[in-house]
Amino acid sequence: MNKNESLLNLRFIGDDFETKSVSIYDLGQTLISVQRIINKAYLFQEHRLEARSTLTDNEQLALSLQISARYKGSDGYQLIPFITDPAIIDLAKTVLIESLKVLGAYTLAKIEIRRTEHKEKEVNKKEKSNSSLPRNKEIPPDILVNAVYNDINTLTMRIGNRSIQGIELGLHQELDCKPVFFTQETKEYIK
Repeated sequence: MNKNESLLNLRFIGDDFETKSVSIYDLGQTLISVQRIINKAYLFQEHRLEARSTLTDNEQLALSLQISARYKGSDGYQLIPFITDPAIIDLAKTVLIESLKVLGAYTLAKIEIRRTEHKEKEVNKKEKSNSSLPRNKEIPPDILVNAVYNDINTLTMRIGNRSIQGIELGLHQELDCKPVFFTQETKEYIK
């Protein structure tokens, strides 16, 4: 992948987008939500995802995305890292994959299933060891799911407003990760 290619594709789906684009308000809210989800996925990977966790200035810069291209026909945007250093791009790839995994859990309505599986695993662990894990040694996956709920809710609130029938997020094909589609059904599930 060369540095001019998109890592993340964001697409608003709707009949009106053949001739016009999404409103600045909806675009801005969506971009902020996506960036916040990416930041939280990074904190999760670093075992630092807790209430009020923040990124350092260098981490914030490394994870920041920018719009590299826009295309019509369902209003789409290509996003790339703000910094084009190969090490930063590799970091972004890893974090984006984790971000799409958690988004996929919401779009496939698998949150309750994951929580039940996690609770069963925790009960089994406690029965075997009868001791808890040291803090930050292992963070349950539902921590990230819970942490991004408000951001995903903000993202899905766009659906049904001003011609937006759905939102798609997909990664560069080299990353071998299926796109995530948010629909009216997803919006209802998240409510």
